[in-house]
Amino acid sequence: MLRSKSTASTSANPRRGWVAVAAAILVAAFVLYVSKVEPVSPLVRQVEYASARLPRGFEGFRIVQLSDLHLGSFALQPGVVRRIVEQVNALNPQLILFTGDLVNRRSSELAPFLPVLSQLQATHGVYAVMGNHDYGDYYRWPSSEVKRDNLLQFKKMVAQMGWHLLDNAHCFIHCGGDSIAL
Repeated sequence: MLRSKSTASTSANPRRGWVAVAAAILVAAFVLYVSKVEPVSPLVRQVEYASARLPRGFEGFRIVQLSDLHLGSFALQPGVVRRIVEQVNALNPQLILFTGDLVNRRSSELAPFLPVLSQLQATHGVYAVMGNHDYGDYYRWPSSEVKRDNLLQFKKMVAQMGWHLLDNAHCFIHCGGDSIAL
């Protein structure tokens, strides 16, 4: 009877089998945590920034930075996204900065959340940049044209929410007679 080397060594050493089972359990627990627990428990951290270079008009200016929503993960849990929006709005931000990865793979993941994400409110607006997932690089597109159309649709939906997408661009935020560049 022929045996592969790995089968022979596993049967000769039963501990290897238990190590493999334990490793599989740990991986499953990690995947469960990352996919079910972490997304519904957003981290809120208050940071005070002080710099002599910050214009006086921006002293006390409140910015909320938000990222990595990966909305495709919430298709069956729209209430989670609604709670995040409520939590952000309760902070009374003057500026909201979304720093990428609204979706997992396709722009269509954003569509069901347009109404709730449109409710994000900040005195000086909501600004966004795209993350690596937003470009659609993790999906097997039938053609480069379809991938391009997906990206264009993503950008249209961001605009529909009233967000300002900074795509290789910058803008100025004005406050108290001063300005800063984004």
